[in-house]
Amino acid sequence: MKNWEKIFNTMVYSTLQYLNDYGINNMILGISGGIDSTLVAAICHEVVKRSDGKKKLLGYSLMCSTNQSDEVKAAEMVGKSLCTEYQSINLEEDYNTISSSLSNHFKVDSPIANGNIKARLRMLYLYHCASIYNGIVMDTDNYSEHQLGFWTLHGDEGDFNPIGELYKTEIYELCEWLCTKYYVNDKDIRQAIEESYKLTPTDGNGVKMGGDMAQIAPGLTYKEVDRILFETQIWGCHKYNDIILKRLSEEKWFDEDIVKGVINRVKNSAFKRRHRPLKIDLGTGEITQQICKEK
Repeated sequence: MKNWEKIFNTMVYSTLQYLNDYGINNMILGISGGIDSTLVAAICHEVVKRSDGKKKLLGYSLMCSTNQSDEVKAAEMVGKSLCTEYQSINLEEDYNTISSSLSNHFKVDSPIANGNIKARLRMLYLYHCASIYNGIVMDTDNYSEHQLGFWTLHGDEGDFNPIGELYKTEIYELCEWLCTKYYVNDKDIRQAIEESYKLTPTDGNGVKMGGDMAQIAPGLTYKEVDRILFETQIWGCHKYNDIILKRLSEEKWFDEDIVKGVINRVKNSAFKRRHRPLKIDLGTGEITQQICKEK
């Protein structure tokens, strides 16, 4: 049984400690309406409270036409109930301008490439705000999506991530605890979290209709995916596929193709998680640190 109260408090105080260590007062947060950015907003909201208002949470909803109306509604509820200051900005015109310019130079197009433009455009806005207000951009990626590659390199990563070690299902569990135990008497915040909880997880970039799981298999949920990811965390995803398949074969939902599909997504997105400079000894010309593969 997880102690969500202790876990939540650790997230809050670790974030506050980070801000204090580096003399930062402003947290910049992109609010999508989804459950991850909502949880980070709740953490930052508590940071503001526990700093006696010395810290601020500046929230921005950065939407394009591919964002659904329920996402826009949830983002507004989160922004107004949890942020010190909140602003909604429509990026459609900027996206169309950049997309059109790129199309003039590169004739090949793809939904993923177009989706990445939106993610990196959002990050451009957030880091511009961070520069103006001397703040940091809060990262909202969870462990599941990070492993599956459901994020854009240089488009979704921020400066500090309080939720990066939680599986997606754990994000939901913590948010349920917030609604039923922590914010039970704060109607506006509770309803904002509940609104986010109801949404189908998606990248907001319009890569594929039906949410994240539609990119893997119809009808799949994060509960099954997290079960697979838990095994890959133990055994790795390069050498022990047969062991993973055997351990999962008794599950009611088990489908060999789905398990292999998830493992392949982890493999194929590993390059995004391992990017770093090549270290070379300038005296010998030899590599001093290998770029290790994930096991």
